[in-house]
Amino acid sequence: MEYEQLYPIDTLVPTQDMFNEVCEKGCIDDAKNIYCSNTHDVIQPLKAACEQGHFDIVVWLFSLIQTMETMSNIILEIFNIACYNGQYKLAKWIYNNGCSHGHNHIISLYEYGKTLKYCIASQNIDLIKWVLSLKNVIINNQMNDNYSNEEVIVRNIINVSIMNCFTRACLTGNIRVMKILYSDAFAVILSSSLLDTIIRKLYNTHTNVRQVATWLFKINPTMDLRENDDALFRLSCKHNNISLAKWLKSMYPREYTFTFKKSENVITDYYILNSLPVKDGSVRTITHAIDIECRDEACLICRENTPNVITSCSHLYCYNCIDRWYSKQKTCPYCRVTINEVYKL
Repeated sequence: MEYEQLYPIDTLVPTQDMFNEVCEKGCIDDAKNIYCSNTHDVIQPLKAACEQGHFDIVVWLFSLIQTMETMSNIILEIFNIACYNGQYKLAKWIYNNGCSHGHNHIISLYEYGKTLKYCIASQNIDLIKWVLSLKNVIINNQMNDNYSNEEVIVRNIINVSIMNCFTRACLTGNIRVMKILYSDAFAVILSSSLLDTIIRKLYNTHTNVRQVATWLFKINPTMDLRENDDALFRLSCKHNNISLAKWLKSMYPREYTFTFKKSENVITDYYILNSLPVKDGSVRTITHAIDIECRDEACLICRENTPNVITSCSHLYCYNCIDRWYSKQKTCPYCRVTINEVYKL
């Protein structure tokens, strides 16, 4: 490949800044002409060349650091830089050449998760698949170094790293990466509690919720979508995610309902049926005296129906009204005291 020369050869002053610049720009001829082993540091230019994906520059600079005592650390750093920037060809070359020079542990057991995160950040699917394929190599290296390590423990450490990356992919709505990271072996680790946690956190990080939720539910149909007080449905309505709200309603047609204006495509109201527990009034000690006539008063919400339940703060409602209110507010609508249940009259 031909590179444009940044400086005429006869005017070059071999400064470190100039050397850094030509390496970052990928001008290998200039870089070789002005390089001086006694005055020029190659580590920073090597990192910059890796970031930009200048293959020829990296190969040349790599040959200059082979005698350094800290070469193993340098190789890991530039390897991760290549991964983070999605430089698949370059990352493979650094890994293979590092191994061929005796640095077989470029990615250690405990560095694997970080490297995989860098690959996922780059969105380079081929790179992600390749780093995943290195899993068994890393496990074997670890087993050879320390015979006291049981293979099941080492594999669990690797799988936890993958699980953390999987969780992150879910929270960012990255369906393609989710599917790549998921496998039959990995499915054992994906417990219902983990999937429920992912579902509950989705709204804090990404809006692509329905695609993630439906796919997670597909791989684990036992997952409780009503976890955490129907948080997913409440959030779908509050954030006007009509697609997700419709899907959840289809999953729980008797429990969930909502209304929206088609003209504005906005959810205007929602209701979770029987979300407020009802207890027998006979087991409750009423702390405030209630006149018997109060039972003939109208519900404090609709002002029409006869009350049939009472709150712990001694306020009377018809159950349908207070249950609908409780779908959105966990307080008594009259006095704003927190309520967790009501009692039959």
